[in-house]
Amino acid sequence: MASLAFTIVQLAAMLLTLAGQNPKLSAVAKSQALAVADQAVATAVWALAGNGANIAVDIDATIGKLQSASYLSDTGAHIRLGVPSPVTGGVMSLLEEYTSFGYLDADSLSDSMPLVRTTYPDGRAAYHLAVMRNFGGAFVNTLRQPLPELEAVFGHRIADGGLYLDYKAKGAERTTTFYTVHPQFKDAPQFIMTRNPEPLAQVDQTATTGNKLASFAVFAAPWSGGVTVRSVTLNKDFDHGIRLANLRVTGSAATHADVHDAESEITFLFDLAIPAGEVRMIDVYADVTGGDVGTHASVIDLIRGDIANQNGATLPWPAPLDGQDIVVR
Repeated sequence: MASLAFTIVQLAAMLLTLAGQNPKLSAVAKSQALAVADQAVATAVWALAGNGANIAVDIDATIGKLQSASYLSDTGAHIRLGVPSPVTGGVMSLLEEYTSFGYLDADSLSDSMPLVRTTYPDGRAAYHLAVMRNFGGAFVNTLRQPLPELEAVFGHRIADGGLYLDYKAKGAERTTTFYTVHPQFKDAPQFIMTRNPEPLAQVDQTATTGNKLASFAVFAAPWSGGVTVRSVTLNKDFDHGIRLANLRVTGSAATHADVHDAESEITFLFDLAIPAGEVRMIDVYADVTGGDVGTHASVIDLIRGDIANQNGATLPWPAPLDGQDIVVR
C-alpha cells in the first residue's frame, strides 16, 4: 500500500512538472496547480494509509465550517474572513445566502463554491467564487474565480463538478454561467501515465500461472474531470528467453492464449474509468511455460492505446513505456 501511495506522489510530481513547462499557463495558474495537486496527493495518501476507517471526523458541510475557514485573497495569501489583508487592506466576507453545497470531486464528501465579497478601505467591493474542498471535514480553499461587479444573484447550484450561477452583472443582461473547478488548466495535461515503481515478484522457470509481468499507473489530473482508458497495445520483445501463454490485462475480458517468441503487438480493449485526482493500475499477467533463468529487462512494454476525456474526446497518447524487469528463477 505504501508503494502505491508513493506512485501517486510520483505521478503528481510529474504532472506538476509538465504543467510548469506549459507556456500557456500563467505564474498564478501554476501556483494554483501546486496547491490543488498538493491537496490531491495529501488526501490520496491519507486514504491509502487506512486512516479513514480509524479516525472519527465530522464530514458535514456547513456554513459554520466555511465561516471558520481561510480563503485565498487577491494577493494569493490564505486569510480568515473579517481579517484585513496586510497588503491591500481588503476584508473578505461570505455571502451566506448565495452558498451552495455539492460534489466537486469523486470522494463522496460535500464541497462548496461560495460567493465571497471583498470590501476595500476606499469603499470598493469585489466578488469571487471560492473553491472549497472538503478533506475529511476540513475545508481548504484551493482556487478562486473572480467575478464581475454583481447587481443581483438569482440562483446557484453545484452540479457536473462545478457551479451554475444565475446572475446579473452591472451594465449587462441576466445570464447563467457554468464555472468549472479548474478553468485555468484547460491546456494542461489531462493525465500522466508511468511505469509502476513497485517491483514485481520473481517467477519460476516453468509451469507457473497468473504471474504479474508488467504494471503501469495512470493518474487523472485533478482538473481533468476524469479520463477513460479504452484500449492498450502491448509489445512482447523479441526472444527474451521467456515463453508465455494466456496473456491478459486487468479490466479486459480478452485472453491471448498464444504469445509468440518473436516480437509481437497485442491489443486489449476495455473500459477503465479514472476519476479526477485518482490513480488506477493497468496490470499485465501471463503464464510462464518456460524460459532462461536470470533477469530479463522490459519483457512487456506499453507502446500505445486509446484514452478519452470526460466528454468522450480522444486524448493524445504519451510516449511508449518500458515494462518492468522480470526475474526467472
